[in-house]
Amino acid sequence: MKGKNCPNCAAPYNVNLTKCPYCGTSYFDLTAIDFDSGKPIFLKLKVNGYTVTEKCVPQCGAITIEDDMVGAYGGASFGPLIKFVRNRNAKLNIAFEAVPDENGNLFTVVVNDD
Repeated sequence: MKGKNCPNCAAPYNVNLTKCPYCGTSYFDLTAIDFDSGKPIFLKLKVNGYTVTEKCVPQCGAITIEDDMVGAYGGASFGPLIKFVRNRNAKLNIAFEAVPDENGNLFTVVVNDD
């Protein structure tokens, strides 16, 4: 992960952090997850003071892109002169389906961080 930069301010960042130390932008690199293979991964996250590790299969759903268009009007007929995108938002629907063990139980390890 050499040469990574913040997508907001372009400052180099430490890959062990979850946000830019210069501008505070949160970032997560999901390129290590192969959504196409269907192979399970171990997902680790913090919830209510606990660290939860779960074996699951990542699934990538729909990707929607929304544009906030703005136009300029003028001329003799006060018609549209130009349109441009003021804001663009991309929404990605990601799901992680838990994988049961051989007994049918979900594989979950919960460790209290206190």
